[in-house]
Order: sequence, then C-alpha cells, then structure tokens
Amino acid sequence: MLNTIYGFFYGFGISLLALLAYFLREWRDLVLYSNLLLLGFICLLWFLPESPRWLASQGRLGEAEEILFYLGRRNGVTPVTYDMVSLRGMSNVASTNDVQKGSVLDGFRTREMRRRMLILMFIWMVSTMSYFGLTIGSSNLGGNMYITVALSGLIELPAKVIGGMISTRFGRRIAVTSCMMLCGVCCLAVIFLPRMQDGDMSSTQTTIAMIAKMGVSAAFNIIFLYTGELLPTVIRSSTFSFCSMTGRIAGIIGPLIASTLGDNIVFLIYGTTCIIAGIVSIYLPETLNQPLPDTVADVENQALQLTEKYKMKEN
Repeated sequence: MLNTIYGFFYGFGISLLALLAYFLREWRDLVLYSNLLLLGFICLLWFLPESPRWLASQGRLGEAEEILFYLGRRNGVTPVTYDMVSLRGMSNVASTNDVQKGSVLDGFRTREMRRRMLILMFIWMVSTMSYFGLTIGSSNLGGNMYITVALSGLIELPAKVIGGMISTRFGRRIAVTSCMMLCGVCCLAVIFLPRMQDGDMSSTQTTIAMIAKMGVSAAFNIIFLYTGELLPTVIRSSTFSFCSMTGRIAGIIGPLIASTLGDNIVFLIYGTTCIIAGIVSIYLPETLNQPLPDTVADVENQALQLTEKYKMKEN
C-alpha cells in the first residue's frame, strides 16, 4: 500500500511539471522553481528514523530497540516496555562482535546473488529507459504537448493501483512480468497501427502508447519493492543503489533515443527490450509472504531450498 501511495506522487509530479512548464516557458525558470521544491526534503533528516532491521544487522541493538519502542508508542501499542522490543539473545540478530558488513561487490561473489543482480540490473535499465522515454516522448504523441504530458502522469494513478493489487494478490514476479510484457506488446502494436494523413499519430496509437506507459509505470513502481525484498539486509542499500544507478544511466539514454530516432525505431526498442525483461523476470524467486534475507548466505540457502523443492516435485 505504501509503495502504491509513493507511486501516486511520481505521477502527480509529472503532471505538476507539465503545469509548471505551461506557465514557465523559459526552461531556466522551470528548472529553478521545480528544484526549489526539493529543499524541503532536507527536513526529513530530523523526522525519519533509521531502519531497526538494518541497525540490528549492524549490531547496534540499543538504537534499534529505542526506535522500536518509539514506533510502538506512536502506533498506539499500550503498554510498551523495553522487554517487548528487546532484540538481545535472538538467534537471527547480529551482536556487536559478529556484525557482517559488505559492499556492492558482495552482490556478485556468489552464484545466486550474481544471478539476481544481473537480472535486476537489466530490468531496472529497461524499465527506467522505457518509463522516462515514454514520459518525455509523450509530447510527440499528437495534440497539445502540455496536455499529453500531464495525461501521461495522471495515467499512472490507476496503473499504480492495478499493479499494487496484482503484486499483493498474485505476487511480485507475476506483476513485474505481466506489466513489462504489456508495455512491450503495446509498444510493438503502435508500430503497425495506421497513422493520420498528416503523419501524426492517430488517436488509436496514442491510446495504445498510454497503455504502454501504464504498464511500464506499474512495473517501475513494483520493481522498487521487489528489489528490496530480493536483496539481503547487510548489502541491501549498496546493491539497491547500484541497480538504481544502472537504471538511471539507461534513463538518460531513453529520452535521447526518443528525440533522435524515428518513432517506429523507438517503439521497436522499447517493445523488444520490455518483452525480454518480462521473460527474464520469470527466473527471479517470488518474495510475497516470504521472509526477507538478512545475509548473502540466506540468499544462497533460499536458492538451495527452491532447487530441492523443484526436484521433489519432479520426482
């Protein structure tokens, strides 16, 4: 639910940017006023607590217990005692003497982690490239460019809801696969649909392109949650950031493709890569209602258990 709400603001932000661009026709003014809004995020440093799970994985049990105690009181749990939130003595919690620290390189040292990282990196690259490419390219879909860009943001709202419902009911893997495949098929369909006589995109093509934007925006939203659930706690921050970084690099390429190549080639690239990403996502494990891995060893053990489970089914 929180992931869906977060996605709403992404869509609202695109529509708000289109509204600002309508009144601020000078691009320097648009960059200035849109980025001034980001200064408010500095205040979050004083209001957002650190993750208790991460603190516990780093052996900082006292800080983790303080935050759990605070959260219990804020959530109306009464009475809250420190014994209720004590983490000491638990078998799955690290002590200060056996803290496991790692880096992004640990995401590539073992077989299962390496497989997950490579698949996630590819999905991030394709989804980010297609998402920003379709968002910025929506100004070329015909009609008033401010309206089409605003609509491309508003169309994300139902996409986030539908994607969230699919991921909650049927699982993250099915949600990512189906949404990426939807985007890919729609992008390829745009190529074969007839254009208007003046060469602009027809209303049918625009509608199909918007459906493609719905698919990739839903997948883009789910992949944030799915990536965090697939990666272990001790290196989740660094590996998640690395996946996001590869996606942002592709996000730079997406708008360049949309502005330099012909529409058919652009939709061909988006369509084929999204279909491939949807296919490879099938090889990721499902994380719905599954315990989160804390260490790289947990990830490898999960893969071993799944392998043994499939072997038992075959026999």
